[in-house]
Amino acid sequence: MGKHAKKIIKESFIMFLIYSLTYPMGYLLRLIFAKNLSVEDFGLFYSVMAFVNFFIIFRDFGLSECLMTYLPKYKVENRPDKIKGSILFVLSFQFIIAVIIASFLIFMSGFLSVNFFKTKKATLVLVVFAIMFIINGFVEVLNLSLIGLGKPRFKAISDFFHSLIMLISSFFIFLFMSGTIAPTISYTITRVFLVIVLVFFFLSTFRFFKYRAYLDKKMIKEFITYSLKLLIGTGASIILTSFIVNMLTFYGGVEQVGIYGVAFPTASLLALFSKSVSLIMSPYSSEQWTKGRKDKIKEIIEISYSYLIIIVIPFLFILFSYSDLIIGLIFGKQFLVMTTQIFGYTITLASISLKILLFAVLFSMFNSMNMSVIAAIRKPFEVTKTVYVGAIVNFLFSILLIPKFGIIGASISYVFSVLSLIIVSLYYIKKFIGARFPYKKWLKGFFAGIIFLIAMSLSKNYININVYLEAILITSFSGLIYLGMIFILGLIKISEVKYILNVGMKMFKNKNFKIEDLDSE
Repeated sequence: MGKHAKKIIKESFIMFLIYSLTYPMGYLLRLIFAKNLSVEDFGLFYSVMAFVNFFIIFRDFGLSECLMTYLPKYKVENRPDKIKGSILFVLSFQFIIAVIIASFLIFMSGFLSVNFFKTKKATLVLVVFAIMFIINGFVEVLNLSLIGLGKPRFKAISDFFHSLIMLISSFFIFLFMSGTIAPTISYTITRVFLVIVLVFFFLSTFRFFKYRAYLDKKMIKEFITYSLKLLIGTGASIILTSFIVNMLTFYGGVEQVGIYGVAFPTASLLALFSKSVSLIMSPYSSEQWTKGRKDKIKEIIEISYSYLIIIVIPFLFILFSYSDLIIGLIFGKQFLVMTTQIFGYTITLASISLKILLFAVLFSMFNSMNMSVIAAIRKPFEVTKTVYVGAIVNFLFSILLIPKFGIIGASISYVFSVLSLIIVSLYYIKKFIGARFPYKKWLKGFFAGIIFLIAMSLSKNYININVYLEAILITSFSGLIYLGMIFILGLIKISEVKYILNVGMKMFKNKNFKIEDLDSE
């Protein structure tokens, strides 16, 4: 394991710790919403959010993603004036387009509430989200700029404070208000505060703001050309994430969106393990590609492929086995009321949706890393092709399944769309980076996971105590078996574990570590 890989592991540890705090807060936020809102209002809030987010493609035009690619390039060239100019250009462009779109949504809010959301309660929420659509453009540009400037740790901190402020404000607002207006006001307060903090942070931290912004026709042309290549892919990505919810809103109603709104984030808890790595890979890959060091990118990808699957598998099967217990305990039994019959067995819609979505999230973790690298090495057409394949698959399966099967059809549609994404992105990673895929390790990891699942199933037959204590004992016992299996199968070595633990204990000694310091040794 080279020094570059060790440095990346160290930074990933820090990012993982930050998101280890951020994700639970986001989950707790949904818990507060679920406890204070009806299933219908819970679903309505997230339905409106998904609908407004569908218009991000027109506000962004792929320009924000350009910042993650070109800011590292300008850093290598030592052009702080270009960094400032490009950020201001993207901010200005987004603001103008966002105002136009927000005005349209506000004008159409009454019509959409009655004919799409099928409830007049959506009108006020839609108006507020339309206004926030403008502010969110600033948050997005500044956050992606942090990644492009080699500060993914600060982007993670920004996400942390977003979750924290939203959590605190929601708690107090629900003491005085009820219904969908309460989380809407909380969301507004949080985003406005975040913009103020981010602007202050940029002005006080980055020296390029001292320089006069430089922006010429060549840069504008370069940005627009690159963004147009990404635009189709960005649009397809939004279709992938928002289209399913919008379809489910129309055909299944906001109640099913509410159930989907607890199943999806529960499954997405698995993404905690990959998010920190993906954020680091983008600026790192861009810098190393600019310097012609493809081998360094290859090394990091192969390490991530190998270890991520080992870490995630047991958590996936725990969520799979205790889906009803987890949703009922955390969100409340009202989300387990709706059921369906599968092979003669009565299963809650929330449980079956969560079980299906877990595998979609597993695929998406690897895909997010792949897409970060492909975009960072300046292959926008490949990003476009990859995401468009997923969007087409998503569109076809959604049209085919959601009108008939509702939330189950939505969950299956998402699995197939993400699976198509990972197949294509793996092809491009192999083509451009030459990374070898550890298929044998993946198969061994799944085999160890199956043993883990069997151990849990058999243990349930012999342990009959309080359901929560039973879950803790069974998962602990099965976890020890899984740990033994990964050592027996040679998936991880004792020396590697010692190194990782050593990094975890010492990582805070070098508090000034930055991504750009990777080449210092």
